Amino acid sequence: MNILLDRLLEKHFKGITNFSFKINGKNASIYGENGSGKTTQFDAFLWLLFGKDSTDRSAFKIKPQDADGNDLHMLQTEVEATLFVDGKPLKLKKMQEEKWTKKHGSSEKELTGNTINYWWDEEPVKEGDYKKRIGELIDESIFRMITNPMYFNTKVKWEDRRKILLEMCGNKTDEEVIESDEKLKKLTAILAGKSIDAYKKVLADKLKGFEKERADIPPRIDELMLTLPKEQPDYSAVEQELHNYRNIMSGIELDMTNATNTASAYRKKQQEFYGLKGKLETTKIRIDANAGSGHKKLVDEKSQLQNEKYQAEANKNSTANQITFYEKSLETNATKRQQLLDEWKNLNAELSNVSAIEFIEPDENSFSCPTCGQSLPEKDMEGKLEEMRVKFENNKKSNIFGVERSLEKNKAAGLALKQDTVTLSTAIERYKEAIAKAETRLIEINTRIAEINGQLEKPTCTPDYTADTEYSSLQSQIEALQAEFEAPVEDTTANLLQNKNEILDKINAYNAILHSKTTAESTRKRVEELKAEEKRLAKQITELEGHKYLLEQFVVAKVNMMESNINSHFQYVKFKMFDQQVNGGINECCDALVDGVPFVDANHAGKVNAGIDCINALCAYYEVTAPIFIDFSESVSERIDTNSQIINLVKPETFEKLDEILQDALIKEHGSRSSAKKFWNDRNMTLRVEVEV
Repeated sequence: MNILLDRLLEKHFKGITNFSFKINGKNASIYGENGSGKTTQFDAFLWLLFGKDSTDRSAFKIKPQDADGNDLHMLQTEVEATLFVDGKPLKLKKMQEEKWTKKHGSSEKELTGNTINYWWDEEPVKEGDYKKRIGELIDESIFRMITNPMYFNTKVKWEDRRKILLEMCGNKTDEEVIESDEKLKKLTAILAGKSIDAYKKVLADKLKGFEKERADIPPRIDELMLTLPKEQPDYSAVEQELHNYRNIMSGIELDMTNATNTASAYRKKQQEFYGLKGKLETTKIRIDANAGSGHKKLVDEKSQLQNEKYQAEANKNSTANQITFYEKSLETNATKRQQLLDEWKNLNAELSNVSAIEFIEPDENSFSCPTCGQSLPEKDMEGKLEEMRVKFENNKKSNIFGVERSLEKNKAAGLALKQDTVTLSTAIERYKEAIAKAETRLIEINTRIAEINGQLEKPTCTPDYTADTEYSSLQSQIEALQAEFEAPVEDTTANLLQNKNEILDKINAYNAILHSKTTAESTRKRVEELKAEEKRLAKQITELEGHKYLLEQFVVAKVNMMESNINSHFQYVKFKMFDQQVNGGINECCDALVDGVPFVDANHAGKVNAGIDCINALCAYYEVTAPIFIDFSESVSERIDTNSQIINLVKPETFEKLDEILQDALIKEHGSRSSAKKFWNDRNMTLRVEVEV
């Protein structure tokens, strides 16, 4: 298919107010100074077809603008072109106009957007239909590659450019390349049905993962090794000591249980004693009542008060005993707290001392050969010094860690002791309040009993209490309990509690040592596992790097088979399809070379001719031609041949650079040099089109 431009018209498009030219499908040159609108012709042509400008932007300003860069409104932007498609005329038109809407409650219209209308051979069509017909006429990407000499080598990604060249010039299958070289035949098993490109991605992903895993292992091993103790304790002796202290703890706990039971039995006997006293008084009252019926009401009241008194006294004494027990516990806590404070001060001092220790470099005499006595070489001395410094820092970190662990343990014990002291103090205050209430009530009871006794002291017949069997029995029980109370009882609870805490500290210390044994064993096992994993990863990486080398050799073989075939399709440009790296690796590429110079480094004329050479090959492959727009065409003195229509965008020479014959003719025509120069400059400030004959 052959596409030629016959006519192009623009109205209010970018900086063009109204401009058109007709070139009848022939080559032409558009002359004008910079900024006069040469490139705008190509922009308009592409916007008409695809809605983009020559730099491949769809979002660009197409409306005319004022001097401040603001859009000029109430204008229609219009582009119209007539093409010859295989000799048949095709007229295309596209027009954008603003949409102004008067909103409710407003007297003026507001700009609410833009609408675009399309015509195909003067037939108005919808946007979707227009784009569909353009797509059926020619693919946009192909059109851009064959109309702009710079596009293929600057805008198309090298991967896509390489793919197009391989499609144009015939690709070699992976199997054909592998069969061409005996060294590559291992790839068949390695690929396992995957394509080369797919396996490259798999390989790169695996190598990246394995290398990251391997790089992470040495720091992890170093970190684990730092946690191991520098010297290994005698764990058998530690276990024996732990066993002995556990037996001692069992004995202390048994003694504490017995002491607790003794104290409980004592309190129980106290309750029994005061209960018997109450019963005795009740019996006495009964005897008195039987002896006579007088003062019955007072006697009953007194009996009730005495029962309440005895019960209050019993509770008061029991509470007082509990206070005594708790106060002894507080004394023990105070002693223990002072011990912890002293230990905390000592540990802090030790931590400061350990932290302050700095590495002192030994003198040169310390680096002598143990055999001959000569000083070690400077390189060996530096290595030995670094080894000593690392060992010193590791020992220092280990010592600091040990002291900090002891400080944490001291702090935890202090907090627990503080909480226990608060609990005991709170209980003592609560019991003291209870005793105060009991004493107040006892005063009230004694006062009332004294009043009743005063009334009961009036002469009455005194009964014989001992003659009553119940009274005598109660009296005997009370006397027996009284005798038990008078016997001394030793309270060992506080001492036992202190001993228990001391033994518990030793048990915890030995447990910590045994725990470190288990941790160290687990750490050493993990270190060995990591070392084995590192070896496994290194083996896998080596194997995969071998695969990578084979893939690189495959690329070399394939490119060598194809590069000459590809370059045979071009007259002016050659393509480099791979890069040889310094380390021997291969990187795929697709770089155009102009006389051996990379495309990006060639001069403008070289780039244009290389681009036209590429366009010729692309047109032959896709079987289509279209107008080629060549910007800065004045820089190209000789252009290679092409079957495509050429539209040169040319900046004219200044009057001073014209040849003398033309200068003289213009001066003669306009009467003076200044008039001729003004005519030439004015002529080039606006666009003009010249069609090649």
